[in-house]
Amino acid sequence: MKLTSLKKGVSFLLYTVSKIDSLFKGRVYLFNNDATADDLAFAEQLLRQVRPSLCVRQIHLIKVEEDYDVFEIEDEQGYFFRLKISLEAPCPVLKREAIGTKKTLCPSSPVYVKHGVLEIGEKISYLLVALPFCRPLREVGRSLLLESFPSFLDCYKEFQETEEVKTSYKTVLKQIFDGLNLSKVLPEDVVAEVREDTNYDLCINFSKELERRTFEFLSRVEYENSFKCHGNFSLDSVLCDGQYFYFDSSPFLCMAHPFIDLADLILDWGCDKDTEKTLVDKMAETLQISSDAYDEIYQMCLGKKIAQLLSAYIKEVYLYNCYRQEKLIAIADSFSQCYERFCSIDIFNENRHFILKTITEPIIGVNS
Repeated sequence: MKLTSLKKGVSFLLYTVSKIDSLFKGRVYLFNNDATADDLAFAEQLLRQVRPSLCVRQIHLIKVEEDYDVFEIEDEQGYFFRLKISLEAPCPVLKREAIGTKKTLCPSSPVYVKHGVLEIGEKISYLLVALPFCRPLREVGRSLLLESFPSFLDCYKEFQETEEVKTSYKTVLKQIFDGLNLSKVLPEDVVAEVREDTNYDLCINFSKELERRTFEFLSRVEYENSFKCHGNFSLDSVLCDGQYFYFDSSPFLCMAHPFIDLADLILDWGCDKDTEKTLVDKMAETLQISSDAYDEIYQMCLGKKIAQLLSAYIKEVYLYNCYRQEKLIAIADSFSQCYERFCSIDIFNENRHFILKTITEPIIGVNS
């Protein structure tokens, strides 16, 4: 096992992205650490106040998101729950997820248990849901989705038939790009550090142009009926227990076109074009919709994906100091899998060398 000391004084384990000709082949990434005993004790203390009747058999920290930590709990009867905890109180993201979960009553969705704010030393926000034991597609493998796509579509159709929401996708896009705006989300000292290593202003202008392009394609998308959409599909939010698919609670539920969810998933997956066409045709057939709108929707989601990856990588490295190591792996994986797709966008192609240096600089030590 080879350890390499790199920038920021972090030791990295050698990790090779699965795609053989990946741009990130042989690069290095930091693997995640387990939760501390204090983390787990804190989560159990919260559970005792939120759900006193819940007798915990096992509890694990399964992921650390930007807005909250996620714990998986198994009770003494063998039922599973997920507890999301945020130090932001109240937490707007958890509030939107809680409201959305209440409005999505179907087997493929988590079951709402409780949401609120508690004071345990300090105020924290939480969301507790019931969800069978399942794992994200990123862990179980992309091939499972392809092999079980008819089952996936059946579950997705169940999800779509639940209570409608009022939010439009235009509102969701505004929320997404607000969260990607580095000038708003990065503290001044972090901005100064980014400026030392790369062209910060170019990053900002590049993201603004991708935002403009995304909304331009949104204005071109035409469809007769709106469907309930998850708005946040990825290899991490689509879960499976081997037979059935589940969709994690989303802060971006909206009424839009289902191809938005499919395009988001395809861009996180990075499948080939033939597979993509097969999935589009099957979704169109199952949901009885035309496939004509897909190309415009795909282009809209493509620019959004680039903006998300660039912003996410800068935040992971400079704001979180590479703490969420699995996020770095996922970002590099998505970027490498979709690099050829990204190059079809003029502004990306024109700046691809800068973007590569920006994204790989904290790993291989090259200033852009």
